[in-house]
Amino acid sequence: MSIFGDNNENTMYSNTENKSQQYEFPVPNLQRPYVLAVTATVLIIIIQLLALLVNIRRNLLQSFRGDDSEIPRRQRSKYISYAIGNMHFAGYFIGYLIWGYIIIAIFTSILCICIEALIIYRNARFLESLLKAIIPTLLLIYFKTYLNKLLAQYVFLQHY
Repeated sequence: MSIFGDNNENTMYSNTENKSQQYEFPVPNLQRPYVLAVTATVLIIIIQLLALLVNIRRNLLQSFRGDDSEIPRRQRSKYISYAIGNMHFAGYFIGYLIWGYIIIAIFTSILCICIEALIIYRNARFLESLLKAIIPTLLLIYFKTYLNKLLAQYVFLQHY
């Protein structure tokens, strides 16, 4: 017998086993939400880069044709700032790309973890009712936008 109680090893193990069974808290596995968040982030960044490259290509083709309406007029007093801006463009582009990736990754990680927690911990009914309210609204908005594009292209502007 010591100051701290019984030295019997069997007693110590049985106490810790009882405590671990009493305080059983489920720790979520974050591997699946992390992989989904990284995949979604990569897809979003690729789509944004493709849209940016399409716009750059369109602007370059416009300038090769002689249409410089979207290019701001140069001023002699700002030539130095134009040169500095051109030198910094690549660095800013890469920096903003990485910063955007980090922000999107954080938000998609939080979203995926919340969705997985709702599904795993048997709260899928709340998620189901939330999706039942959101999805029809989004589908209606997308349908309206698509219908407006079709009407504008084939009905209202058919001779252009």
